[in-house]
Amino acid sequence: MSENAIAECLGTLESAKNLCLQIHNSKNEDPVNNQEKVHQIRKQLSARLLLLRAVNRESYEQLQRAKETTGDHRASLEQALVNLQALQYQKLHLNAIIKDFHDKEHLYTQLPLISKEEFLKEHSDLQNANDHEIMIARLQDELTERQRLSGLKQDLLKRKATLISENKAKRIKLEKLDEKLEAFFRSVVPVQEYYRSTSL
Repeated sequence: MSENAIAECLGTLESAKNLCLQIHNSKNEDPVNNQEKVHQIRKQLSARLLLLRAVNRESYEQLQRAKETTGDHRASLEQALVNLQALQYQKLHLNAIIKDFHDKEHLYTQLPLISKEEFLKEHSDLQNANDHEIMIARLQDELTERQRLSGLKQDLLKRKATLISENKAKRIKLEKLDEKLEAFFRSVVPVQEYYRSTSL
């Protein structure tokens, strides 16, 4: 209730109190002459009481609305606190995951990379880069080098396969020559024996 409404209510209450006192005081006076006056006072008192009841009802309804509003605000505040606690829990959980991630030994840390100092000597353009950018560049450099070496390996494997097939073909050729030489030597044996026998 506003201050003006409270002041009006107090004024009405004071007026009703005065009317009650007038009725009480009029009992000592002559009832015949005073009956009309008491009737008028009672009408005024009834009007004041109706006003007080209306004000009482209005103040009760305002109180109920204030309680509902307070309850709604309390519920929304409690929900906000629950949401805040959930966010804090999620934050702690995510921080724990991030810490585990940083503490965990990752695959790239097990790679035999060249040292950071050697890498920076070869790549002076990365002198002002942060550690993350340098690590990415080192990994990219390692990947490029491994791809180059893998290409060389593939070329060497192809060359090896070619040499193996060439060697196989030459071995077959040599085996055929061996067979021909053996056949030649076998065919020469009678001639050798003939020359030996004639030379004796």
